[in-house]
Amino acid sequence: MSRGGLRGVVLVVMIFTAAGATIYQKRKEMQALAWPEAQAVIIRSRVDSTYDREEAGPHNGTIVIGGSRDDGRTHKVLVTKFRPDIAYRYEVDGRSYAGSQTNIRKVSRERDTVERLLARYPVGAAVSVHYNPADPAEAMLLD
Repeated sequence: MSRGGLRGVVLVVMIFTAAGATIYQKRKEMQALAWPEAQAVIIRSRVDSTYDREEAGPHNGTIVIGGSRDDGRTHKVLVTKFRPDIAYRYEVDGRSYAGSQTNIRKVSRERDTVERLLARYPVGAAVSVHYNPADPAEAMLLD
């Protein structure tokens, strides 16, 4: 198989994997809507950061720092991305549980964007979570 053909196969696999994960997550959210609710308290609310390699070049306006890159070609750069990291504690039938599953998946290059979202979920805040009646250790905070 040619190099271009292999790249095509890898791209198709990546697309189907991402689509499958999205469908699975949406299905879990729909199930969680039907679960009973419990009062919970936010025990962690912070910004998490990761690094991602992205293409940089004249087509997307990304500025490459540290060298002359005005040759019109595309280059790979590391980009910091931020996302919310939320955890909560809740009780079902007198038993205490902790969870971090949410449907809040905002990812941004701007830390402020995620901080504004997290302002709705400060540590100590009371929220409602939906828990699985068949397995109360499984819960989801739905935004």
